[in-house]
Amino acid sequence: MKQWFALSAIGRDRPGIVADLAELIYECDCNLEDSSMTILGSEFAVLLLLTGESPDIAERLSSACKRLEWEKRLTVFFRPLEAEPIPYSASHNARRYALQATGADKAGIVAKLSRSLADQRINVVQMQTQTRREPESGTPIFTVQLVMDVPGDVDEQALRERLERVAGELCVDVTLERTVQYRYEGRWVGGEKEKRVSVLPRVSVTLSPEVVVFPTGADDKTRPVSVTSSR
Repeated sequence: MKQWFALSAIGRDRPGIVADLAELIYECDCNLEDSSMTILGSEFAVLLLLTGESPDIAERLSSACKRLEWEKRLTVFFRPLEAEPIPYSASHNARRYALQATGADKAGIVAKLSRSLADQRINVVQMQTQTRREPESGTPIFTVQLVMDVPGDVDEQALRERLERVAGELCVDVTLERTVQYRYEGRWVGGEKEKRVSVLPRVSVTLSPEVVVFPTGADDKTRPVSVTSSR
């Protein structure tokens, strides 16, 4: 029976971490279903979704993770999942939005914004923060960018009004934009052999009157085309 597992690892960034984890997965007769990783400063972190069908797969993964921690100085966690994980966006018919807040750096900006979103059942899927100093005054300016899934039954106007109130309390500027995700499939020709490739970029683009669309076609010279959006 197919079993699902979530595995995470964190450690000092260096060449070979991905190879170490990939070899662990292969040696345990598992399949890598999905992954996401990032680097902050000198630290590397990754989250993996795995599947395996061996009856002793959990024991083998546990042993392999402990060995990897000892030999490679990584902190590794894994846990079994009850079933195939279903994204929050799919189970709640969610719409994807991008939020940005900018203002004088102070404690509590992320905490108050994220709590306001959580109270409305909005799921944050990506977050990036940055602090910079104003060139003339030297005042530290803080910016947080969030990508989030908003359940289909959440009223957009009410969400905007609530965010405006929070922004007023924090003295920050907040923008909220609807985004659209896309997939792209095309052909790539290189060297002597023709290769079929599928590119699935996990990116979002802001909706505007003109949207760039990447079509799928048999033509080797597939190019993006620009079309007018009615949204």
